Amino acid sequence: GGEINTVGIDEIPSTGSIDNKHFSKSLHKVIDRDLKERLEFGTFMHYVFEVFDFKNNNLADLNIDEKYKEKVINFLKHEEVKNIKSARCFKEHEVRFIKDGAIFHGFIDLLVEYENHYDIIDYKLSNIDDKEYSIQLNGYKDYIETIYKKPCNIYLYSINKDIFKQLN
Repeated sequence: GGEINTVGIDEIPSTGSIDNKHFSKSLHKVIDRDLKERLEFGTFMHYVFEVFDFKNNNLADLNIDEKYKEKVINFLKHEEVKNIKSARCFKEHEVRFIKDGAIFHGFIDLLVEYENHYDIIDYKLSNIDDKEYSIQLNGYKDYIETIYKKPCNIYLYSINKDIFKQLN
């Protein structure tokens, strides 16, 4: 791949031939009620994972419905996160860099730092098969490995299907 430049986004000239590429998938669909409810559930689940304390399980203290707690309990049963209590967790970790003349900007849902590697975990409501996700997360992986000099695994986690999928 190309060289990654970690220049601050505010230092990037606003004119010129730099493409602004977003990692997040754009929504093309008309938002009907069903989709709106699914999006709200997905947004709320992201929030639940954000306020959940992976080191000191605080699920009992969270004033949320059991159906949401159940999703967190399911997540924690996976082999991929069995040692998460001993790791450092960074939630909604912002990523900004320039690669091949393009600005990349996004947020890593969960960046988990272990002694000898990192795990990037991206929460999805259901679908974890879109090739866009692989491009997005490989961009994050390249950035993390370049900056922190440790190997990095990337995973998609389907909240509704309760499936972890490793992308590398």
